[in-house]
Amino acid sequence: MQSEKIPFDATGAFSSFFLDYIHQKDSLKPFYHRFPSRDQFNEQLNEKAAAYSASSRQTLVAALHRQYDGYNLPEQVIKNLNALAQPGTFTVTTGHQLNIFTGPLYFIYKIITVINTCRQLKDAYPQHHFVPVYWMASEDHDYEEIKSFRLDGKKYTWETKQQGAVGRFHTKDFNKLLNEVPGNTELFRKAYTQHETLAGAVRYYVNELFGEDGLIVIDGDDHALKQLFIPVMEQDLFHHITQQQVNDTNAALEASGYKAQVYCREINFFYLDNQLRSRIEKTDSGFAVVDTPLTFSNDE
Repeated sequence: MQSEKIPFDATGAFSSFFLDYIHQKDSLKPFYHRFPSRDQFNEQLNEKAAAYSASSRQTLVAALHRQYDGYNLPEQVIKNLNALAQPGTFTVTTGHQLNIFTGPLYFIYKIITVINTCRQLKDAYPQHHFVPVYWMASEDHDYEEIKSFRLDGKKYTWETKQQGAVGRFHTKDFNKLLNEVPGNTELFRKAYTQHETLAGAVRYYVNELFGEDGLIVIDGDDHALKQLFIPVMEQDLFHHITQQQVNDTNAALEASGYKAQVYCREINFFYLDNQLRSRIEKTDSGFAVVDTPLTFSNDE
């Protein structure tokens, strides 16, 4: 098979911001820590090794064992899961929404990329262990973005009236769609009929597709993992640190001739419950959950 490589610049599909980054232009170097070339990882590994305590690693491993309870795990997944407790283990992570039937092809490309990256890093740094991770965006609430996929020019849609975090959606009403999709859908039929939630179904088929490669699937909608995140939550809720830092970076980008890449709210957390995922806003007396009667004082 013949193939021809086309420079990103020649496609006309990418912004100057992206092109300047991949070409490592001096104008963007102040905005990131290290460029992810292989020779940069030695310092990155040393820095990350010092950033995570043994107790945090144990919390992570325990949470993953709970999340994987009842799933048939390939030997490489078990090996990688347990290796996460060791200080010489590092992860390469990608994430994506819980699109039905995997959704767009780049969902697959992203996972293959982290698997290949871990293999390359193992070759370059054989004294360390590298684990590919897929982080499920289970708390995202944009059902409209995940409910459909296209196959052979036809659009297929999962119709449900559920609301809130999509990872918590039940899969009881998937049979109609499964019967509409042509071809061999056995993998997805097992995923959606043998698992109660969308997050559980996605974990199943991703594990079936990439478990032999040692891919770890993690669900951030986990009480124990969120407890580790409390200091970040406090900084955002009470001191709005994230907004300050994003605004400062945007101003510096614009001064360097680039457009701001993201905008940030004063508070960037949501109140999450079954059938509910709504933004938290600051009020004169404390906090309120948007579009609900829920309010909280600072102490609460």
